[in-house]
Amino acid sequence: MKAKGPSGFSGTTIAVDQQRRLFRRWTTGTDAHPHEALLGILALLHAASSSEVRFLRVDDLGPINRTIRLGRRPHPVPMDPAS
Repeated sequence: MKAKGPSGFSGTTIAVDQQRRLFRRWTTGTDAHPHEALLGILALLHAASSSEVRFLRVDDLGPINRTIRLGRRPHPVPMDPAS
């Protein structure tokens, strides 16, 4: 039996100051397209992968309990005000 290797993202990330700058752009700025802002927030705050975002459907949103189901995650992700 072989053990699986680590799963998940293993690449490099951008510096914290750049993450803060992008967060401000997406939440308070006026020059970002809404699609850019949504995808950026999902990736930055919720570690959503490109495939999780690509297969996202309206049914995956839970407006009453403010959650979003991303990919095959075992539990819905709570949506914060920025999301």
